[in-house]
Amino acid sequence: MCHWHSLYSWCHILIPDVCFILNSWENKDSYAVAIRNLRIQEIENTHCMTAVRAGLGSIIPLQLLTMPTPLEMELRTCGLPYINLEFLKAHTMYQVGLMETDQHIELFWTALEMFTQEELCKFIKFACNQERIPFTCPCKDGSPDTAHVPPYPMKIAPPDGAAG
Repeated sequence: MCHWHSLYSWCHILIPDVCFILNSWENKDSYAVAIRNLRIQEIENTHCMTAVRAGLGSIIPLQLLTMPTPLEMELRTCGLPYINLEFLKAHTMYQVGLMETDQHIELFWTALEMFTQEELCKFIKFACNQERIPFTCPCKDGSPDTAHVPPYPMKIAPPDGAAG
């Protein structure tokens, strides 16, 4: 068929000057090109895209509507394929009187620094039940610390029943 229902008009003529054409294996390429061109026109239609954007913006924050590349999407959702120990250390909370300068905490970080990347991934899997850590941290963008995505902040607390 030469007509196609688009997002912004009832019926769109895909192939000019042709009222009716049967889709067949022979004309599949020209049909696919015509459909692709129509979809590109729909995306480039600023009036429609403004309306779509306004509708989505009423439901979710518009900042979340950026179109990341596949690599950016992987990094945002899965994190880096390696563990950045300095980043993890900077986003660790010490609870109930513990401090980064406590000897056992320093020994803990020293031990982790000796781990291979494979061992660090296993540690993160054990401690946080995920194999990667997020690529970014909301506090870098000025968001409140309470908006951290697991495992940030990593929390180190004394054992149960200990006074600190």
